[in-house]
Amino acid sequence: MTARHEDRISRQLEIDQIQSQARRDGVYDLLFKPKPENNVPLAKTTNQLEVRLSEELDYIRHVLDGVGNLLANDPEILQRHAVTLQSFDLIGQMIGHVSSIIAAANRGEAVDRVGIEEMKKRLERGND
Repeated sequence: MTARHEDRISRQLEIDQIQSQARRDGVYDLLFKPKPENNVPLAKTTNQLEVRLSEELDYIRHVLDGVGNLLANDPEILQRHAVTLQSFDLIGQMIGHVSSIIAAANRGEAVDRVGIEEMKKRLERGND
């Protein structure tokens, strides 16, 4: 094992420890809203194009998840790009939220259910 390889492993272990500590300290809960208590599905829009656009986004999310999983299962890629690969999950979540908003009959309620606070703020800007 080369020194560079050992350094990468060491850095990844450090990142894993930091993330684990953040989860224990509740940092995750500060960054991401908990799922809404109301688990009743939102009513769907009657606009067929919007429903189909939402379905296409869901399909894109599924494909993106597959690519991310494929890359994450390659140890060399995972070792070199672990932090970048985590972006696939966040991007998938964001696509899922956009899909839900497009498909919702009440888009304001759908935006209220967005669990990524920064995204929600961007969607709500100008509505003050």
